[in-house]
Amino acid sequence: MSGVEGLVAGAALSLPFNALYDVVKQVVLNANMFSSQLSALDSRVSYLKPVIDDLEKYNNQLGRNVEEAKQLEEIAKRMEDGKKLIDEECSKVGRWNILKRYTYTNKLVDLDDSLSRLSEILKMHGLVVGKETLITAKRIDAGMNVLVQNQSDMQILVKEIHNVLVNYGSWRVMFAVFLVSMVMVIASKDTKWFVFNVGNNTLTFNN
Repeated sequence: MSGVEGLVAGAALSLPFNALYDVVKQVVLNANMFSSQLSALDSRVSYLKPVIDDLEKYNNQLGRNVEEAKQLEEIAKRMEDGKKLIDEECSKVGRWNILKRYTYTNKLVDLDDSLSRLSEILKMHGLVVGKETLITAKRIDAGMNVLVQNQSDMQILVKEIHNVLVNYGSWRVMFAVFLVSMVMVIASKDTKWFVFNVGNNTLTFNN
């Protein structure tokens, strides 16, 4: 499998990202130099960490077009290089080595830009807000289950009401109002209407 094909499933991003994440977390607390750049990277990787962890679980297919796949491959390479830069090179730069400090500062800024592009790609796929969307979907699903259950209960009650009204004859209107009001209480509070049908008689109640 080629590098681009390996990124199609999105999971291949997790290896270089997690390596970068670990080294940033280790270095940022004790950084004497490049502190502002490392702090920015720390915020960036902390923001992306939950999303990257979920990529393989959700099996989201990134890199469906060639241009995006190349961008992801480049970002993965930048993360690998960034891990090496922070872990092996930045820690060895002398305070007075202005040239290397300038060079490494620019590399750290470029790395942050790459992570920013990764964030934008994830946003386009709706993955950055994936957790919030998942929670919302679960709530909707739970609500639908309650609605289905309420509808089932209402159908049973309607049948019972029909049987009672047939037996009570002249009391049907008064009794229908009473029983339908009970059904309305059991039903969801968002219910806006209820129609009760007995033979040729139809009663409609609005709340």
